[in-house]
Amino acid sequence: MDHHEDNVGIVYSRRDVLALALSAGASAALTAVLPASPVQTAQGKTALVASPAMTTGPFFVEQKLKRANLNLGANRKSVTGGTPLQVSVKVLKLVDSDFVPFTDAQVDLWHADAVGAYSGFDDSSGGNTTGEDWCRGFQLTDSKGQASFETIVPGWYPGRTPHIHFKVRKHQEKSNKTADLSSQMFFDTALIRSIYATPPYDSRGKSYVVNERDGIYLARLADGSTAGSHLMMNMKKTKSGYHAEFTIVLTDSNFKNEELGDTFDWATF
Repeated sequence: MDHHEDNVGIVYSRRDVLALALSAGASAALTAVLPASPVQTAQGKTALVASPAMTTGPFFVEQKLKRANLNLGANRKSVTGGTPLQVSVKVLKLVDSDFVPFTDAQVDLWHADAVGAYSGFDDSSGGNTTGEDWCRGFQLTDSKGQASFETIVPGWYPGRTPHIHFKVRKHQEKSNKTADLSSQMFFDTALIRSIYATPPYDSRGKSYVVNERDGIYLARLADGSTAGSHLMMNMKKTKSGYHAEFTIVLTDSNFKNEELGDTFDWATF
């Protein structure tokens, strides 16, 4: 199946998407600081990097599916037979020099099924999935900035490394506009290799692109680091599958209206 992403290899940082506060006592001056590990962590401010924006891609569908279980209604074996994955998302925003939970933000997730097909499209290789809505949905963050999802580990399709798309957005009453950030989550190569060796993933062969050869993952940020290294899922094995934690960090530099590029009064969110 030959899917194509929009603007492969381009990260829309708009300004400095690596803005970071050095400490709680820091002034308005921000600097780019890299985490000690490519795996995300919420421990310590110096480990938090503003989440790089990435292309939304051609497979986002505005279906308004508010649900935690993204597999609801699916009868496709490449969904029902996929490896279960629980995703716990934490959304933080930078306010002055502090990272605080971003409440009531809408977080959308969408991704391919175990054989690399997206729901809601007519594709000659993946079959006609028009009218189907598996592997899609959104949740609102709670008072701790958290939202949880149940889904499956996505499969691969030609030209891309395995990934999950996400979008964070919130409407601002004052301006009557919506600020948003679209980006992607990535998997550890060794882990995804072990999962793809099991059914139904193994039916597709081993031709998937690894992170280190994916044009979007490898997009360079202002400090020369790769965007994807700041968007890795922290995954752990569970009795039924895997659990992943993922932290999204929003700043006034990366949380804007994607179409208009408008700036907002950050304090009003």
